[in-house]
Amino acid sequence: MKPVGNQCYATLIAVTGRERASITAAESEALDKALRALGWRPNEVALLCVPELNSAVSASTLYAYARALNAETLVLLERALLPQAPKLPWVKCAICADFFGSLGDDKKKRTAWIQLQAARRTPALTD
Repeated sequence: MKPVGNQCYATLIAVTGRERASITAAESEALDKALRALGWRPNEVALLCVPELNSAVSASTLYAYARALNAETLVLLERALLPQAPKLPWVKCAICADFFGSLGDDKKKRTAWIQLQAARRTPALTD
């Protein structure tokens, strides 16, 4: 993330339980491509790696990250992080069963794409 003034922000936070170093360039590119297709620009997205949580993260922890970064959308890249979408005020949430695990299988990739649709950017209203 690049700070703007003295603040960092991200409109969308993609959350994974993997170590950042374990994400290959191809996996990172696939995530960037998917999020761009949903209407997000790379400078609006933060990848939050929480491997220390091992399996589950609380909705309140996610909400704290979203508030701190002024995010409007959370994308959980593994369902194991949180079994169902939390109801967070002012934050949209999408849960993908296993984004990175789906990349080698066309059927799983299609399922992941369908799950990511909840994170589609809503076009801004214009006059």
